[in-house]
Amino acid sequence: MKKLLAASIVSSVVLGFAGTASADGLSCSDERGCKLCSEFVPGNWRDTVTVAETWNPATCLAYAKAAAGTMWQLGCMNRDSFVFGAAQSTTVSSPNLPAGDICEWGQ
Repeated sequence: MKKLLAASIVSSVVLGFAGTASADGLSCSDERGCKLCSEFVPGNWRDTVTVAETWNPATCLAYAKAAAGTMWQLGCMNRDSFVFGAAQSTTVSSPNLPAGDICEWGQ
């Protein structure tokens, strides 16, 4: 499962930064980076998706709950790195933003 997650992230980096990607509200530039929304059940499964810049923390939380996740995390990714805020229970609605919040979850 860890290899699958790593492959998914690497694929997003490679495909997302071949140039500025844009489709259906999903855009990603190296300067701002891309928003990542991760939902999971510890020790069981994790799903991390690249989301539109219009998503806010409440949207990610709603997605995590809809996908039956018990935990959620906000993340940012650019060409050289990615960073996640601290994981938290889906019963907690106040977000843990990623350090630096380059992709502007907090806006």
